Amino acid sequence: MILGIQCFNCSHSVASNAAQLFESSEMCTIVPEGNIPMNRKMKSQVWSLCFLVVSLLFALSQLGAQQEKVAAFKQALARNQQALHQYQWLETTIISLKGEEKSRVQKQCFYGPDGSVQKQQISAPAPQEPDGRVRGRIKERKKEELTDYMQGVAALVHQYVPPDSQRIQATEAAGNLSLSPAGPGTARLDLHSYLKPGDLLSLNVDSGSNAMQKITVQSYMDSPKDAVSMNVTFAFLPSGISYPSNIVLDAPEKKIQVVVQNSNYQINPAAPLPAQAQVIPAARQPTQAQRVVAAPGQQVAPSSAGSQFPMLDLVASTVVVKYQQATCEQLWNQKSQPKSAREREIIQMLRNDSEVRAAFMNQVAVPVVNKMFDCDMVP
Repeated sequence: MILGIQCFNCSHSVASNAAQLFESSEMCTIVPEGNIPMNRKMKSQVWSLCFLVVSLLFALSQLGAQQEKVAAFKQALARNQQALHQYQWLETTIISLKGEEKSRVQKQCFYGPDGSVQKQQISAPAPQEPDGRVRGRIKERKKEELTDYMQGVAALVHQYVPPDSQRIQATEAAGNLSLSPAGPGTARLDLHSYLKPGDLLSLNVDSGSNAMQKITVQSYMDSPKDAVSMNVTFAFLPSGISYPSNIVLDAPEKKIQVVVQNSNYQINPAAPLPAQAQVIPAARQPTQAQRVVAAPGQQVAPSSAGSQFPMLDLVASTVVVKYQQATCEQLWNQKSQPKSAREREIIQMLRNDSEVRAAFMNQVAVPVVNKMFDCDMVP
């Protein structure tokens, strides 16, 4: 018997968009070829098949939406991390044992030329005099073991924060990533076995901007019995860039808590401009009507041209923030220094493309010129 499966009161086939089928509450009906009668059992079986096919199509459409959302998040994460490469900041790590603070270390952090975080320690706990007695040496060994453990716990923080795009990709490829709503305007990405077998990294993400809001982690040290949990909250710089402002990791087995606080973000004068700044497709140049010129005294908002040039937006934002946060002395010193190869490439690009140059100037002219006037740098 040959059967056709159609939608009731509609022109859709079962192979049409499953989401539309569910939203419109359309049902399937069975149309036997040649008006061959079907008994109740056969109808029930075909109805089950119909439901299975529609459910499968719906699941496939949901999977496609999840993949698009994850891809958009990874792109937003990469852009945010690239923008953070222009900053330097203060990292304070506090380690406590049984509620008593044992260590507080502050480091000046910045990104090096290879893209890795460089740290310069600026404060450390006061050293203690060693005890030469036998009991004292045993105590010292135990203390060293505990210190090594605490340092391992602190190092674990940086293996999860910030999330690594390649690990996210690997987790998704292994089928260990799920996406679910986490409240109004918020989505949650759960990544199972992200770093270690059986661990869980959960990311709360703004559904509109894909900016991270919160991270929670369930992991362990050497053994799953030695469980640790982590909570990360994010803050935003005036430029809209997000960063992990407060990280709390608890290791209840050893009664240890590690708190990492990131603060005092400032533009790093020595940071190179983003390498991707040179990639601006000429085919997407803005029209004259799309440009927005701010009047004197007004705050410069991202132009519609900038929305078509994400890398141009990043460079313009970096230049503006660098001028706004730098002191006049720093600007005078930088003026006398030779430009880097990357800066020369960007300047040449702006010289060669009047459309891109106009869009760039619309975003940076007012705040940069105002700063130059304040620093008596305008002849």
